[in-house]
Amino acid sequence: MSLWLRAVFALWVLTISAGVTLLTRYENAPGPVAAAPALWPRESDFPRESGARQLLVFIHPRCACTRATMRELERILARSPQRLQTRVVIQQPGDASADWCESPLVEQARSLPGVEVVHDIGGIEASRFGALTSGQALLFAASGELLFQGGITPSRAHSGDNVGRTSIVALLDEAKNVSTRATTHVFGCKLNCDARAEGMTR
Repeated sequence: MSLWLRAVFALWVLTISAGVTLLTRYENAPGPVAAAPALWPRESDFPRESGARQLLVFIHPRCACTRATMRELERILARSPQRLQTRVVIQQPGDASADWCESPLVEQARSLPGVEVVHDIGGIEASRFGALTSGQALLFAASGELLFQGGITPSRAHSGDNVGRTSIVALLDEAKNVSTRATTHVFGCKLNCDARAEGMTR
Protein backbone atom coordinates (compact mmCIF):
# COMPACT_ATOMS: atom_id res chain seq x y z
CA MET A 1 0.00 0.00 0.00
CA SER A 2 1.42 3.40 -0.97
CA LEU A 3 2.12 6.08 1.60
CA TRP A 4 -0.71 8.19 0.18
CA LEU A 5 -3.25 5.36 0.53
CA ARG A 6 -2.08 4.67 4.07
CA ALA A 7 -2.63 8.32 4.96
CA VAL A 8 -6.14 8.30 3.47
CA PHE A 9 -7.00 5.07 5.29
CA ALA A 10 -5.69 6.45 8.61
CA LEU A 11 -7.73 9.65 8.14
CA TRP A 12 -10.85 7.59 7.38
CA VAL A 13 -10.38 5.49 10.54
CA LEU A 14 -9.89 8.61 12.66
CA THR A 15 -13.02 10.22 11.19
CA ILE A 16 -15.15 7.16 11.88
CA SER A 17 -13.77 6.84 15.42
CA ALA A 18 -14.47 10.50 16.14
CA GLY A 19 -18.02 10.16 14.84
CA VAL A 20 -18.72 7.09 16.97
CA THR A 21 -17.28 8.85 20.03
CA LEU A 22 -19.46 11.93 19.51
CA LEU A 23 -22.57 9.79 18.95
CA THR A 24 -21.89 7.80 22.12
CA ARG A 25 -21.43 10.96 24.14
CA TYR A 26 -24.68 12.38 22.76
CA GLU A 27 -26.65 9.22 23.55
CA ASN A 28 -25.35 9.17 27.12
CA ALA A 29 -25.60 12.90 27.83
CA PRO A 30 -28.55 13.60 30.15
CA GLY A 31 -30.60 16.78 30.08
CA PRO A 32 -30.84 19.37 32.86
CA VAL A 33 -31.96 18.05 36.24
CA ALA A 34 -35.52 18.94 37.23
CA ALA A 35 -36.31 21.07 40.24
CA ALA A 36 -39.55 19.32 41.10
CA PRO A 37 -41.47 20.42 44.20
CA ALA A 38 -41.63 18.02 47.16
CA LEU A 39 -45.42 18.38 47.15
CA TRP A 40 -47.95 18.74 44.35
CA PRO A 41 -48.04 22.50 43.60
CA ARG A 42 -51.27 24.14 44.70
CA GLU A 43 -51.17 26.53 41.75
CA SER A 44 -51.31 23.69 39.20
CA ASP A 45 -54.42 23.60 37.05
CA PHE A 46 -54.26 19.81 36.71
CA PRO A 47 -57.15 18.18 38.61
CA ARG A 48 -56.25 15.25 40.85
CA GLU A 49 -58.40 12.15 41.17
CA SER A 50 -59.03 11.46 44.85
CA GLY A 51 -57.05 8.50 46.19
CA ALA A 52 -55.04 8.05 42.99
CA ARG A 53 -51.32 8.41 42.49
CA GLN A 54 -50.29 10.87 39.80
CA LEU A 55 -47.79 10.23 37.03
CA LEU A 56 -46.81 13.17 34.83
CA VAL A 57 -44.55 12.93 31.78
CA PHE A 58 -43.48 16.19 30.15
CA ILE A 59 -42.56 16.06 26.47
CA HIS A 60 -41.50 18.29 23.60
CA PRO A 61 -43.71 17.26 20.66
CA ARG A 62 -40.80 17.31 18.19
CA CYS A 63 -38.20 15.50 20.27
CA ALA A 64 -37.58 12.20 18.49
CA CYS A 65 -35.60 10.94 21.51
CA THR A 66 -38.80 10.88 23.57
CA ARG A 67 -40.41 8.12 21.52
CA ALA A 68 -38.40 5.69 23.66
CA THR A 69 -39.96 7.29 26.75
CA MET A 70 -43.44 6.55 25.38
CA ARG A 71 -42.47 2.90 24.87
CA GLU A 72 -41.26 2.70 28.47
CA LEU A 73 -44.39 4.45 29.72
CA GLU A 74 -46.49 1.82 27.95
CA ARG A 75 -44.58 -0.90 29.83
CA ILE A 76 -45.14 0.90 33.14
CA LEU A 77 -48.87 1.21 32.52
CA ALA A 78 -49.15 -2.47 31.63
CA ARG A 79 -47.85 -3.36 35.11
CA SER A 80 -49.52 -0.61 37.12
CA PRO A 81 -52.59 -0.69 39.33
CA GLN A 82 -55.76 1.06 38.21
CA ARG A 83 -55.45 3.80 40.82
CA LEU A 84 -52.92 5.71 38.75
CA GLN A 85 -53.80 8.94 36.98
CA THR A 86 -51.38 9.47 34.10
CA ARG A 87 -50.87 12.60 32.01
CA VAL A 88 -48.54 13.28 29.13
CA VAL A 89 -47.95 17.02 29.09
CA ILE A 90 -47.07 18.50 25.70
CA GLN A 91 -45.08 21.71 25.57
CA GLN A 92 -46.77 24.27 23.33
CA PRO A 93 -45.08 27.65 22.81
CA GLY A 94 -47.35 30.56 23.66
CA ASP A 95 -47.21 31.89 20.11
CA ALA A 96 -47.80 28.52 18.43
CA SER A 97 -51.06 26.90 17.40
CA ALA A 98 -52.15 23.46 18.50
CA ASP A 99 -51.27 22.20 15.00
CA TRP A 100 -47.61 22.97 15.72
CA CYS A 101 -47.69 20.21 18.35
CA GLU A 102 -48.99 17.53 16.01
CA SER A 103 -46.30 14.89 15.52
CA PRO A 104 -45.79 11.10 15.51
CA LEU A 105 -44.67 11.40 19.14
CA VAL A 106 -47.95 13.01 20.18
CA GLU A 107 -49.91 10.37 18.27
CA GLN A 108 -47.89 7.72 20.09
CA ALA A 109 -48.84 9.31 23.43
CA ARG A 110 -52.53 9.43 22.49
CA SER A 111 -52.49 5.74 21.63
CA LEU A 112 -51.57 4.75 25.19
CA PRO A 113 -54.60 3.42 27.10
CA GLY A 114 -55.75 5.43 30.09
CA VAL A 115 -53.43 8.35 29.40
CA GLU A 116 -54.67 11.94 29.30
CA VAL A 117 -52.73 14.07 26.81
CA VAL A 118 -52.80 17.79 27.62
CA HIS A 119 -51.19 20.88 26.12
CA ASP A 120 -49.04 23.11 28.30
CA ILE A 121 -49.31 26.48 26.59
CA GLY A 122 -46.28 28.61 27.31
CA GLY A 123 -44.74 25.92 29.52
CA ILE A 124 -46.63 27.16 32.59
CA GLU A 125 -47.16 23.74 34.15
CA ALA A 126 -43.62 22.64 33.28
CA SER A 127 -42.40 25.64 35.23
CA ARG A 128 -44.66 24.84 38.18
CA PHE A 129 -43.37 21.26 38.31
CA GLY A 130 -39.75 22.16 37.55
CA ALA A 131 -39.57 20.08 34.35
CA LEU A 132 -36.70 21.08 32.06
CA THR A 133 -36.15 18.13 29.71
CA SER A 134 -38.43 16.20 27.37
CA GLY A 135 -39.15 12.81 28.92
CA GLN A 136 -39.20 14.09 32.50
CA ALA A 137 -41.42 11.82 34.62
CA LEU A 138 -42.82 12.75 38.03
CA LEU A 139 -44.65 10.33 40.31
CA PHE A 140 -46.70 11.71 43.18
CA ALA A 141 -48.40 9.79 45.96
CA ALA A 142 -52.16 10.18 46.48
CA SER A 143 -51.26 12.55 49.33
CA GLY A 144 -49.40 14.82 46.88
CA GLU A 145 -45.91 13.83 48.04
CA LEU A 146 -43.25 13.52 45.33
CA LEU A 147 -42.04 9.91 45.11
CA PHE A 148 -39.91 9.95 41.97
CA GLN A 149 -38.47 12.37 39.44
CA GLY A 150 -36.35 11.53 36.42
CA GLY A 151 -36.20 9.70 33.13
CA ILE A 152 -37.46 6.23 32.26
CA THR A 153 -35.01 5.32 29.47
CA PRO A 154 -31.45 3.95 29.75
CA SER A 155 -30.06 6.53 27.31
CA ARG A 156 -31.12 8.99 24.64
CA ALA A 157 -33.63 7.50 22.14
CA HIS A 158 -33.15 3.97 23.52
CA SER A 159 -35.65 1.83 25.42
CA GLY A 160 -34.90 -1.17 27.60
CA ASP A 161 -34.33 -2.09 31.22
CA ASN A 162 -33.53 1.01 33.27
CA VAL A 163 -33.54 2.23 36.85
CA GLY A 164 -36.27 4.81 36.27
CA ARG A 165 -38.87 2.36 35.02
CA THR A 166 -37.93 -0.21 37.67
CA SER A 167 -38.22 2.40 40.44
CA ILE A 168 -41.66 3.61 39.34
CA VAL A 169 -43.06 0.09 39.01
CA ALA A 170 -41.65 -0.86 42.44
CA LEU A 171 -43.11 2.28 44.03
CA LEU A 172 -46.51 1.59 42.48
CA ASP A 173 -46.42 -2.04 43.60
CA GLU A 174 -45.13 -0.96 47.01
CA ALA A 175 -42.46 -3.62 46.64
CA LYS A 176 -40.22 -3.90 49.69
CA ASN A 177 -37.53 -6.09 48.17
CA VAL A 178 -36.74 -3.94 45.12
CA SER A 179 -34.14 -1.20 45.21
CA THR A 180 -35.58 2.13 44.04
CA ARG A 181 -34.08 5.50 43.27
CA ALA A 182 -35.89 8.80 43.81
CA THR A 183 -34.03 10.61 41.00
CA THR A 184 -32.64 9.44 37.65
CA HIS A 185 -31.14 11.12 34.59
CA VAL A 186 -33.47 12.33 31.83
CA PHE A 187 -32.36 11.82 28.23
CA GLY A 188 -34.14 14.19 25.88
CA CYS A 189 -34.29 17.64 24.32
CA LYS A 190 -34.71 20.80 26.34
CA LEU A 191 -38.34 21.74 26.86
CA ASN A 192 -37.94 25.49 26.51
CA CYS A 193 -36.17 25.77 23.17
CA ASP A 194 -36.55 26.31 19.46
CA ALA A 195 -37.12 22.90 17.87
CA ARG A 196 -35.17 23.87 14.75
CA ALA A 197 -32.17 24.99 16.79
CA GLU A 198 -32.14 21.68 18.65
CA GLY A 199 -32.26 19.68 15.44
CA MET A 200 -35.55 18.03 16.34
CA THR A 201 -37.84 16.43 13.80
CA ARG A 202 -41.55 15.93 13.40
